[in-house]
Amino acid sequence: AALAMAGVRAGLRTALVDADPLGPGLDLLCGADGLGGTRWGDLLAREGRMSWPALSGVLPRVRGCPVVTWDSGPAEEVPAPALRAVLGAAALGGDLVVVDAPREPGPGAVEALRRCTAVLVVVPADFCSVMAAHRLVPRLRTHSSVLRLVTRGAGPGLPGATVAATLGLELAGNVPDDPRVRKALERGGLPGADRASPLARAADRLLESVRTPVPAPAVEPS
Repeated sequence: AALAMAGVRAGLRTALVDADPLGPGLDLLCGADGLGGTRWGDLLAREGRMSWPALSGVLPRVRGCPVVTWDSGPAEEVPAPALRAVLGAAALGGDLVVVDAPREPGPGAVEALRRCTAVLVVVPADFCSVMAAHRLVPRLRTHSSVLRLVTRGAGPGLPGATVAATLGLELAGNVPDDPRVRKALERGGLPGADRASPLARAADRLLESVRTPVPAPAVEPS
């Protein structure tokens, strides 16, 4: 959500896609769960080409950013054809598509990972989280070659560079701990909306990072 708001601040035509059926729903996270509009339940059977202007016009919006998210209650994984149709339309019709990828390694997750030009793996800087990521990263690598690390709360006790070396990933940035984020969520506020907050500043830096192509490694002549 914060990365999508960074895109809006940068003047990019941005879309936020919640592809994880096991999360709370990004509209809830953004304080927009009371808004009407089309949600995944209306899109699960879609496939093929879709018009992004037509679709974005019926989606709920947060600060001008269209959000593809869920109805309240139980949700099923988005079929790969539906996710392909929505992401393809959003990519053709906009400048930035931010996807919260499914945590289950099903066809929808594979579709999302293969379509991303940058995959940010967010890892809290603590021992157990790093070890969990150590199990996950090899699985992600089978579907994407553009993985990059974002640490959360890294510091002298466990620097981001150490986490990156452990996981074998390039470090894209660190999101500092900010107790105001939890308070904002409890009030139904939008994380990263305040451009002066540590989260927003970190999201702005991350956006610039993912928009800058990573140079290919030099090849020594034989």
